[in-house]
Amino acid sequence: EVMASQSKMLEQRGEPKGAEADAHVRANMHGRVLSIDVDDQVVAASQLRGRPLPRGYAPRLRRDIERTLEILSGLGSRATFFVNAQYCDGRDDLFERIIAQGHVLASHGFEHRDVRSLSLTQFRDDVSRSLTTLTRYQRQILGYRPPGFTMPYRTQHFRILEDLGFTYVSSGAGLNRGGVPDAAGPVPIHGGLQHVPISTTRVPGTPVKYPIGYCVVSRLLPQSFYLRSVDRWLRHQRFFHYYAHTFEISGLEVGGYPRTWAPIPVLYRLRCRDREDLYRAIADRVRFTPIEAALAVETG
Repeated sequence: EVMASQSKMLEQRGEPKGAEADAHVRANMHGRVLSIDVDDQVVAASQLRGRPLPRGYAPRLRRDIERTLEILSGLGSRATFFVNAQYCDGRDDLFERIIAQGHVLASHGFEHRDVRSLSLTQFRDDVSRSLTTLTRYQRQILGYRPPGFTMPYRTQHFRILEDLGFTYVSSGAGLNRGGVPDAAGPVPIHGGLQHVPISTTRVPGTPVKYPIGYCVVSRLLPQSFYLRSVDRWLRHQRFFHYYAHTFEISGLEVGGYPRTWAPIPVLYRLRCRDREDLYRAIADRVRFTPIEAALAVETG
């Protein structure tokens, strides 16, 4: 049923048809992939909303990344790290460690800006700037994830990504800000560009989306309920994509946020308290690899 619906979607988009579309979907609906966005929660939220940073605030990236790498090493998991490249300067050692531990880098843009607010020229400039930075660590950057999942899924944006050498874009349909297609596994969207979905299903018998691959959802639901739903997904689907942020995986303590940023302490408690037990339970079910391994592409 999933195969048929995806094949129909490909035909509607002018991509491979009939048996050719079925073969493409079948070949790409595999893999258990983990992706992690490298963001600071306060910086990301400020830039996405066009608000200034609280005075004197400094990003908390170093400990987030170090703790995330430690946890992933203990779990035997490898991931694609979507890096907002503004954080790279002065932290070269961290991104070199990510590569050294068998993970892969991809682009999350340079700044965490709403792509819908950018002209096409501004969009190209931001993504190009991220590539200039990230290729200091990895020869090829093949994946792009728009900040806040805000990139419109339109031909103009796809062409820019293809021109810059990307082979896939990964965005979420849980809160669909860009017209992201419903898909259970990777599907072609334009030329040689693929869409790699973050796993999302629906509550049975309803139109309500259940973003099963979102870390924040896994943290907020009762653990036993969430793990049963993962088991159910894995019995019926070959492809599973779990997505998190470094500040979610690292489980750092609350504190130090400016008083002017009132919502953050509450969100931080929900998203960032230590949940290594949850990640271990998921990793016991799933052998996670980077997206690039599932797509069988080399980054150099």
